[in-house]
Amino acid sequence: MKLQAALLALMLTGTITHIQAAESATELNEIQIAHVANTADNINIRYALLALAISTNPAIREFAETMIRDNVIKIRDK
Repeated sequence: MKLQAALLALMLTGTITHIQAAESATELNEIQIAHVANTADNINIRYALLALAISTNPAIREFAETMIRDNVIKIRDK
């Protein structure tokens, strides 16, 4: 349970970082914004793979699979 809570906290920390980066997006040019978005997608995929590797909780695994699917689609469609 502690491991799952730590994993969730780690994933949320990454999400908060992306939100903070998005708030300062007005200072970035289009290429930099695209790079930030691509980096965020890749980080989300890596965290989701980590969750699948260490969690047996069905809800966490389902969420991780959704994150992988959604972020791979976003990368592929760029």
